[in-house]
Amino acid sequence: MDGVRVPRQGLGQRRKMWIEHGVPAVEIDRASAFQDRWGGLALPPAPFSEGGPRVLDADCPEGSSAEGWLFPAGSCRVSMAYGFMIGSDGAFGIDAHRWTPLHAGTEGRVESLALAAHAGRWAKTAT
Repeated sequence: MDGVRVPRQGLGQRRKMWIEHGVPAVEIDRASAFQDRWGGLALPPAPFSEGGPRVLDADCPEGSSAEGWLFPAGSCRVSMAYGFMIGSDGAFGIDAHRWTPLHAGTEGRVESLALAAHAGRWAKTAT
């Protein structure tokens, strides 16, 4: 099922541990804001990129000040050598040896999947 919100925990309880591991507070705040807005949203499968994440769910930011910071956008539907991440500029993309943005923001990802699912349902109805 897609378009529903499933229970997810906030990131507040992980904050102290992440700061102890060198993650800047501003990056934790960014991941927390993503989790508050998008966390738990179940997505339809993407036509490409192995279906994408099933449920949006932030996790520990990764990176550095020099490279920029990314954080996971949710677990993948299948085992793969890359992950879906949120970039330092808020873009939604894939990280696999290098950062590749797919959408300018999470809104674009969610909207594109919703439109593709809607078109697919109408195509089946019309057929």
